[in-house]
Amino acid sequence: MFLCKALPVLSAFCLDPDVEHLPNPAKMDSLMDLISLCIIGVLINVLDFRTYTHRAAGEKMTEFEKEQLSRFDCNGLSSSERQGCQYVRGLALRMLLWIDNHYCVKDDEFKIVRGFAFNCLFTFVEALRSYMKEAERQEGISSVPNCTFVSLDAQIGSLFPPDSPQGVIRSQVAKSILHIGYLLPKTTKYTVTESKKPEKPAFRISLEEAMLLGETVADRRFKEGLKTNFAMEGISFIL
Repeated sequence: MFLCKALPVLSAFCLDPDVEHLPNPAKMDSLMDLISLCIIGVLINVLDFRTYTHRAAGEKMTEFEKEQLSRFDCNGLSSSERQGCQYVRGLALRMLLWIDNHYCVKDDEFKIVRGFAFNCLFTFVEALRSYMKEAERQEGISSVPNCTFVSLDAQIGSLFPPDSPQGVIRSQVAKSILHIGYLLPKTTKYTVTESKKPEKPAFRISLEEAMLLGETVADRRFKEGLKTNFAMEGISFIL
């Protein structure tokens, strides 16, 4: 609920000089705060433990529930909660794009970091994947029920299909990371300047535009499931 309220406010008013309590993207610390909020918004369903369990499952999912979850993504989120995630994700993606279009970030060697906001997003994604992969290798590390590296990676893949613009950027970022220690950029000596004078948009992003931008492959599978009441032809329910 916080993200649902915070991102629309930021996207509408962060350019207003009279609203001093909001993040100032022209300052590096504030820019990182704003990007971090957007990253949570983009990955809101990935970070929700209910994403990985069938809506009707008990402590342990049956084979039928696993298959149904895989096909239709009918997880523990209600339809309204899923729509909320979709809306927030759309706002967050637009905000990241706005940042990259209006601000120029330079590293500690004064080299321009192109697409800085989206690079931060995808380095965090790779960090999350690396953590999950390492956690599965070690014994005694508990995880979210039914959340495995495979299921986590599937949710991330649903957000950024390989043939989408975001998927291409994600692939490039992943290839540039040679070691886990380089996953998160050391931004303490980075600087930021306006590359394009921010202007208030003529109109706010509409609900329909945000929903379309925030829709994922998993969301589309869920909608297909709703049409058939998540029917699974050829699969019998086994207790």
